[in-house]
Amino acid sequence: MINQTLNTRVVTGCVVTLLLAITPAAIADYVPPPDQKPPTTYSKSGGVRSGGCPQDKILLTVLAPKRYVGKTTSSYPTFAWFVSNSSPVEFRLFQFDPNGKPKQIGEKLSLPSSPGINKYSLPNNQPGLVVGQKYLWQVSIKCSQSDLIEGAEFTVIQMPSTLSSQLSTTKDGLKKVELYGQAGLWYNALEEALKLTEDKNPKKAIANLLQDLAKSEEPDAKSQLPKEEVDQKRINNLKQIANYSM
Repeated sequence: MINQTLNTRVVTGCVVTLLLAITPAAIADYVPPPDQKPPTTYSKSGGVRSGGCPQDKILLTVLAPKRYVGKTTSSYPTFAWFVSNSSPVEFRLFQFDPNGKPKQIGEKLSLPSSPGINKYSLPNNQPGLVVGQKYLWQVSIKCSQSDLIEGAEFTVIQMPSTLSSQLSTTKDGLKKVELYGQAGLWYNALEEALKLTEDKNPKKAIANLLQDLAKSEEPDAKSQLPKEEVDQKRINNLKQIANYSM
């Protein structure tokens, strides 16, 4: 079950764990992009399909849009996932080729994970991701019978000029989370929320983002996305992580 303590370790370019004990509040909002595009089948969960390793009750959840392709303006984005118990995670990054097939970038990485929210930032001493390209990131944990694999697709876009102007007028971390979130830039918004210090209430900001993410993946009559792609178990997991009801 989810441990209800707060433990933050900030390390640039590596794994960071943040355990949430929160009461959600209206601090930051995430509004999914209006031009949502469905992901390919490559980002579907694989291996153990029960949501974790049954023997260890490990829950693995990627904290990113899965029902549609997410967006970022960063060439060195941050990726976040949740596990309920300590378990090493293997991280892979892929770029889609012109034929729509993912090709792995670099080697797979073995990363330590601790109970709670973990993140990995692409190191800026390596070539960055390319604007206009679509990517897939995956994390996996080993179970007794097979690996559990979770992944999400995203695309790197050019920074909108209006957003750039708005960001240039503020140094407030919460305001940046809000601006990125309302622009539909999930990865930027969550990265800024994870940077917040205690006086800026990062727990509430992250909680709101996760609640909004869960809502964005629920069935929507206006959405053009296939309704059969809705993963109710994942939606419930996101809500549990945000609300800390466990």
